[in-house]
Amino acid sequence: MSLDDKSGTCEHVVGFYRQEDALIAGVSEFLAPELDGGGAIVIIAFPAHRVALERALTNLGHSMAVLSRENRVQSLDADATLSTFMLGEHPDPDRFHATMEPILRAAGRGAHSVRVFGDMVALLWERGNLTAALELESLWNDLIGAWGFSLY
Repeated sequence: MSLDDKSGTCEHVVGFYRQEDALIAGVSEFLAPELDGGGAIVIIAFPAHRVALERALTNLGHSMAVLSRENRVQSLDADATLSTFMLGEHPDPDRFHATMEPILRAAGRGAHSVRVFGDMVALLWERGNLTAALELESLWNDLIGAWGFSLY
């Protein structure tokens, strides 16, 4: 199944930031065009990032309540989502796919293209689990290849 953006390209953006405002601005710029074009977004983030992104997207003219009802926005907690597929200190590929594929399927329903923002790699990095962070990046890349979405 392909969920790629309307240009037919998929991307995996990795962002580094010093200030939260810069992250929120960059992610909002990445997600908003997807909503503008009738696509869907998935936010898997820290609670503060979810609130800030929803506020930023609202300020850009998007009604989060309407988009949620249309299943064009899913907002999930990074720690809770991460816990569904970690096996010890490492992400389990089968559990990762079992967690993420239904989320992507729901987001792409109705032929929506999809963009995803995730804090789960950052969460592993903050915890000092660099190996797991890199493993999760690899799993994301595999999923992008199979499903054709864009990830920040």
